[in-house]
Amino acid sequence: MKKFYIILFLIFCCFSHSSFSQRKNQKITKFTPLGFPEEITFFLQKSKKKDGKKIGEKFAKSWIDFVTEDQDSIVVVANKMLSKRMKAFPYFEKFLMIVMELPQAHSDSYIPWISSLDYFLSDKGVNSAKFFINMTYGLLFENSVFESSSIKWKSNSKNFVFSYNKKYRKSKRKEKYKLVKLDFGSMDLVCHSRGDSSKIYNTKGSYFPINKLFYGRGGKVTWERVGFSMEDVFVDLPDSFKLDLTKSSYKIKNVSLTNKHSSLSEILFLQ
Repeated sequence: MKKFYIILFLIFCCFSHSSFSQRKNQKITKFTPLGFPEEITFFLQKSKKKDGKKIGEKFAKSWIDFVTEDQDSIVVVANKMLSKRMKAFPYFEKFLMIVMELPQAHSDSYIPWISSLDYFLSDKGVNSAKFFINMTYGLLFENSVFESSSIKWKSNSKNFVFSYNKKYRKSKRKEKYKLVKLDFGSMDLVCHSRGDSSKIYNTKGSYFPINKLFYGRGGKVTWERVGFSMEDVFVDLPDSFKLDLTKSSYKIKNVSLTNKHSSLSEILFLQ
């Protein structure tokens, strides 16, 4: 009997080792709702073993906090990302970080956000989805509203909410950017570019991330960085203005200038 048990044990060990070896060489082709935490961890570890394990284990703990409908939507989006051959790092990594953070910090934003990402992934191109993931990650973890190789716009506030306009999904008009927007409450909006920075104080508005336009309402611009006190020289912005966040400079009409110095031409030139 002992020999029989030993033989069975050896067979079991060989089978387990063989199964593990086969799994190591497997390629994830589709995620399933039932096994998603294990599958996504395995998928991440194929690219970066240590980092993949860390993120996967963290995500597995939060998975049970999602209701079934949210779990299903996460798996649907993950499968679309997989079909688009999006990389485990950075895109899947950032996707998981977002779905863990966004429902906790901005619960009203989660459904509009994942609905928007699902739409972008259903479209022909994948660049909008990549940009949207990068933008959301930057917003949540770095307060970054827009970032390129030379320009970075940042907000000093977490007072924002995503909204999703379903009617544009069925529209034939070329206005996909109106599908999703970010509504910001009162904040300071700062532009960093080539070692310099400029700030718009106490503004609010809506940001359309796909076309990188911010539609602002009110605010204040000062010239402190060139030596003028913010109480002496400043501009009050109108109730409606537009900024292209791909640029560090901007022009706004109908502003109200307060200047307690005589060098008005110098101030306008500096702007």
